[in-house]
Amino acid sequence: MPKKERRKLRRAVLLVVLACLIFGCCAKAETLKIGLIRRFKDAKSVIASSTGSFQVSDKSGAVIIRANAGDKVTFQVSESKLLLLGVSGENTTAEPPFCVTCAPNDLLILYSNRNDKGCRYRGKISVSKNKTGITLINEVDIEDYLLGVIPCEMPDEYHPEALKAQAIAARTYAWANTGVFTLRHVRLPDLWRG
Repeated sequence: MPKKERRKLRRAVLLVVLACLIFGCCAKAETLKIGLIRRFKDAKSVIASSTGSFQVSDKSGAVIIRANAGDKVTFQVSESKLLLLGVSGENTTAEPPFCVTCAPNDLLILYSNRNDKGCRYRGKISVSKNKTGITLINEVDIEDYLLGVIPCEMPDEYHPEALKAQAIAARTYAWANTGVFTLRHVRLPDLWRG
C-alpha cells in the first residue's frame, strides 16, 4: 500500500477512534420502553410478583402496596376500570396507571393466569388499561435489556467475540429504535424475555 494511502487510512481510523471515545464518554444510560404485547396482548388479568420485595405505586407516584418476595398482586379489568387487588385479594382504590418496581438486583415476575409459570423482567412495569384489556410496558436500562436479549439470540457456548459482536448489534438496534414504541407494532421485544 502506498505511503499516502496508509496515511489516509491512519487518519480515518484515528477519527473513528476519537469519535468513539468522545461519544462513548458522553453517552448516558438509556431507558427503553418495551411493550409486552406478545405474551399479554388483550389480557383481562395480570398477576405480578417479584424475587424480592416490591411495591406498586399509583398515577401520582404514591406507594399503595408494599409486598414481600413471592407475594402476588393482581391487575384486573372490570367494567371498563382497571382494578388492583392486593396481596390478600382486597380491592385497592387507586388511580391507574400503576407502576410495579423492585430492588435493582431482583426481578419482577408477571403471570397471565394462576397456572402460568411466569416471565421474569428487569426494570419496572407500567400497567394501564387500553380498549381491549391491559397494557404492560417494561421500562428497562439498555444494559439490563442486553442481559435479557443476548441469551435469547445466541447460546453462551458461542465464541466470546461473537457474543460481543451480538451485544454491539443488539445495542445499536435498540438505540436506533428508541422512540419507535407503538402499541400495535413494537420492534424491540421480538426476543425480549426480561
